[in-house]
Amino acid sequence: MILRVLIVIICTIAVPTIVVLHDIQSAEQFVRIFTIYMLAAILVPAVLYGIARCALAWLDR
Repeated sequence: MILRVLIVIICTIAVPTIVVLHDIQSAEQFVRIFTIYMLAAILVPAVLYGIARCALAWLDR
């Protein structure tokens, strides 16, 4: 389970970063893009997980 989550996070970060690498002109721009992808890779699954837990709890009542 944890390995799957790590693979998804790595792919979520690596693939878009590689796609936009040719457009990056500075290290500051790379850090900004990498930070955005890192936050998205962590927050999006967490929010979806929270929504799924709430939905399951609501269905179980």
